Amino acid sequence: MHSSNYKSPQISSTGIYSLVAIIISFSFWSLFKVYYPFPNLTFDSYYYIEAAVSNSAVSTWPVGYSKFIRLIGIFTHSGNVLVTIQYIILQFSFLFLFLSIYRLIVLKKWIFNLIFIFLFINPLFLFGSNHIMSDTLFTALSVLWVTQLIWIAYRPKPYMVFTHAILLLIIFTIRYSALYYPVISISIFLLSPQSFKWKLLGIVVMILFLLGFVQYTSYKMEVVTGSRQFSYTGGWKQANNALYMYEHAFRQNKGTVPDKFKVIDSISQSYFSKPHALVDLLEHMDVTTGTWYTSFDPSPLRQYMKVSKGIDPATSDFKKLAYFGPFYNDYGNYLIKKYPLTFIKYVVTPNIITYWFPILEIYDRHLLAFSLMDTEFGKMARQWFGLRTIAVPENLINLRAEILAPYGMVFTVVHILFLFTFVAFLLVKGYKGISKIYVTTVFMLAAICIVNFFFIILVAPSVLRFQLIVYILEFINALLIINVITSQDNLKKGC
Repeated sequence: MHSSNYKSPQISSTGIYSLVAIIISFSFWSLFKVYYPFPNLTFDSYYYIEAAVSNSAVSTWPVGYSKFIRLIGIFTHSGNVLVTIQYIILQFSFLFLFLSIYRLIVLKKWIFNLIFIFLFINPLFLFGSNHIMSDTLFTALSVLWVTQLIWIAYRPKPYMVFTHAILLLIIFTIRYSALYYPVISISIFLLSPQSFKWKLLGIVVMILFLLGFVQYTSYKMEVVTGSRQFSYTGGWKQANNALYMYEHAFRQNKGTVPDKFKVIDSISQSYFSKPHALVDLLEHMDVTTGTWYTSFDPSPLRQYMKVSKGIDPATSDFKKLAYFGPFYNDYGNYLIKKYPLTFIKYVVTPNIITYWFPILEIYDRHLLAFSLMDTEFGKMARQWFGLRTIAVPENLINLRAEILAPYGMVFTVVHILFLFTFVAFLLVKGYKGISKIYVTTVFMLAAICIVNFFFIILVAPSVLRFQLIVYILEFINALLIINVITSQDNLKKGC
């Protein structure tokens, strides 16, 4: 389906786009830092800083971002340098993605321009990059991962076998929600136009790297906590999710409780039988955004530590908390299997709703982001980054909240746009008659977004910052499909 009057973009055009992107990125960030001169810290930030200071091999959260903090710390302990570097990495990933799409896929100019504006003139990425949190780095590296997969699907090179495996390993160390990434990668390697031996090598190297990391982390967890596991927070979260459901199911008589769960189950039933905090996954007054039972002392999970091991329920000691991870994972799975329909009603269904209408969380009027904690955590952050304050005038805190307030609805619109365009693409058979790289890109982006949806709804309510990569990919995919449906200019350049 060639267009007779369509002119392929020239190499000079990519240079212009690149120059404009660099100028915009530099100008916006420079102006932004005039008004917001300090990095933002929220509760999770301190865990990353603690792991960086102690150079921990394992921690509450994956240690990749803490290693990033420590790496920058070799050269400088400036918090502003740290957030500036992660902003630069994000902008570079955007430019790599944009130029790759520009080179490989013919789109109408207004669609290219809309993608450009979305990526480079978007205040969400400015405010997000200013947080000492893993979100921006994870998003940037995920964008690089997606872009490299596009090249592997179109024009694979031998070195990509190793660069892809290394990149995926780094992403894995930063956030374990990348658990489904290898499935996408394996699919793309199998579809790529290269010999079987290179496909096999790419898959094997990737799997060996990831398995090696899992085994190393599990070993270190056993050494530090006395319990062999990959991530203790996963076990706590599974039990936490089950308890959101169990409040509505514990009175049902469904047989005897296994011996190893009798104590924790008795504590849970006693807790729910008495007056207790009423938390709901759709209740935004739940300040933990879906992790109440992992966080507060009265929780059965916290109380069980005291009953079984004499541990203070208020502890934040990583080693003590991690010890219970495997047991809580088993207990959560036991409850979910016992009451699957109740779990769907009180956990999965609310998670679906919050996926479509994500919680702003730290992007709300979050005062903690502008104040250092008066604890050992806060002392550690002060010493590492040399901070005395991270405060800004109240009017700027309010301005930030006003700018970011619409993004919950923006994400909803992007989700709807993605869903409707992808369904339309299938119904009109838009995949027929267009280039293979175009089809592969559309289906790959859609697969990532769809798998992520199922991953999120089974795990936790979706806060906005966990959806950044999906927000980007859904928007771009929707525009690629709109280009197919509204024009004939959809062939790979040079084909």
